[in-house]
Amino acid sequence: NATKAYATVNKAISKATANNDDLIVLLPGHAEALTATSFVMSKAGVKVIGLGEGSRIPTFTTAVEGGTLSITAANVTVERVRLVCNYTGGSTNAVNIALAGAYYNLDGLEFRDTANTKEWLIHVNVPHTTNVSASNGTIQNCNIIGLIAGSCTNAILIDGSTSNTRIVNNF
Repeated sequence: NATKAYATVNKAISKATANNDDLIVLLPGHAEALTATSFVMSKAGVKVIGLGEGSRIPTFTTAVEGGTLSITAANVTVERVRLVCNYTGGSTNAVNIALAGAYYNLDGLEFRDTANTKEWLIHVNVPHTTNVSASNGTIQNCNIIGLIAGSCTNAILIDGSTSNTRIVNNF
């Protein structure tokens, strides 16, 4: 429903129709807590776009170890959102792409740590198991803002083999 506002991105995703090219727009200043289940791209073909500039970019902040943006469906896009880690000891993945998440697009995401003990350990995780991988993805125009003396292990981790993953213009 193009005129309906929802309080959370997951509520909006739940109302979307898979493979219908549904678009979810996050307004400037939108903010949510990021948990293991609060931002799950679970409907194929859905696109989430954040509006706003500077401090008004839609922001998802985790204060729990498992806080992550999960991509569990194919043909999804997430654009212009900020993911902030505020969990002491570090949170494992800012974005976790499940094996079903082929043809994903991450465009213009911003990753921020709040202290060298409150950081993303992996910013984008693309997993792999035997003969199955999240392939044909694009990670572009993302800004990874880490801190000195932290414990980050990988900015972008592509575990094993995937095919046709494009990593372009990330900073």
